[in-house]
Amino acid sequence: MGKKLFLLAAALCGALCTQAQNLENGHEYVDLGLPSGLKWATVNIGATTPEAYGNYYAWGETAPKETYTWENYTYGTSVNDMTKYTDDKTAVLDLEDDAARVNWGGAWRMPTNDEWQELIDNCNLTWTADYNGTGVAGRIVTSKANGNSIFLPAAGSYKSSGLNSAGSSGDYWSSSLYSNYPNYAQYMTFASYYMNENNNFRFDGLSVRPVAAIYAVTVNASENGTVEADRTTAQMGDEVTLTVTPNEGCELGQLVVKQGETEIAVSNGKFTMPAGEVAVSATFKKTDYTITVEP
Repeated sequence: MGKKLFLLAAALCGALCTQAQNLENGHEYVDLGLPSGLKWATVNIGATTPEAYGNYYAWGETAPKETYTWENYTYGTSVNDMTKYTDDKTAVLDLEDDAARVNWGGAWRMPTNDEWQELIDNCNLTWTADYNGTGVAGRIVTSKANGNSIFLPAAGSYKSSGLNSAGSSGDYWSSSLYSNYPNYAQYMTFASYYMNENNNFRFDGLSVRPVAAIYAVTVNASENGTVEADRTTAQMGDEVTLTVTPNEGCELGQLVVKQGETEIAVSNGKFTMPAGEVAVSATFKKTDYTITVEP
C-alpha cells in the first residue's frame, strides 16, 4: 500500500512539475517545435479548459460584449469611418489593444497572420466531432516536429447579437490588419473540411488564442562549481542574470552562452536574450596547489 501511494505521489508530482515548466504568467502553453520557437496557449481567452469556447472579441477590443456591430465598435462606426489602424496597411495591433496581452499579461499576445500560417504549415490538422469525450467539435493541431498538440474548439463567431456556427466552424483573430481594406482584419478559420486564413469585418466577435514568444534558458551541469540563471524562459531582449558559484578551492575558467552555434555576449554575469533558446555552460579550474620548500 505504501509503495502504491509513493508511486501515485511521484506521478502527481511529475505531472505538476511538467505543467509548472510550461507556464507563462500563470497560463499554460505548449511547445510545438515551430521554426520560430513560438509557444501556443492551451485555451482560448476566457476559457479554463481546452474544449471551452471562451470569450469573443472585436478586433482591437479587449473586453467581450453582448452585441457586435459597427455602432458600438471602438475604432470606427462604419466601413468608411475608421479611427485607428487606417494609415499603415501592414499594421498589427498595439499591445494596449491586444486582448491576449491585456487579459493575460506577461509575454502573451495575439498571433500575427504569418504565425497562424506557420502553425498550419508545420502541424497536422485533424477534425474531431468529440474531443476527449467532451462532445465538443474542433481541430486537434499536432506538431510534425515533436508530436505535441493543442485543441482549437469550433467556437463559431458573434455576428451582431447572435452566436453563429458554433460546433461546425471556428474563427480566430490574428493581430494583423487586412492590407487591402483597413476595415477588415485577418483571421484563421476552419471547419471539418478546411483550415485557412481569411479576412473579416473588424467589429465581429471572434475567438482569441494567445501565443508567447518565450525561449528556454538551459544551464548545463558543471564540474567543480554551479551556475544558476534567474529564469528558465525569457523573451527576446530580456536581461538574464547568471549566478556563478565555484566549489571551494576552485575558480571560474570560462562562462559561455550559445544560441545554437552562435555565442551570446556575457557581461558582468548578464546577457541579453536573443530570439531563440540558449544553453549556458561553464568550466571551473582548481586553485589548490602545494608549495614544496627544499631544505
